[in-house]
Amino acid sequence: MATTYLDEAAGGRGAIARRALTFDRPESTIQDWIAAARRRGFLAPVFRGR
Repeated sequence: MATTYLDEAAGGRGAIARRALTFDRPESTIQDWIAAARRRGFLAPVFRGR
């Protein structure tokens, strides 16, 4: 999941919504998966702002 999210995030805003469509899961589930990947160190932490 982490690698597919990184690929999708490169496409700009809406990555979670696009992953939700791809995996046929609610956006909240995708957000949970991404948060779990961050906690486990598969994804870097995020910082507010651009």
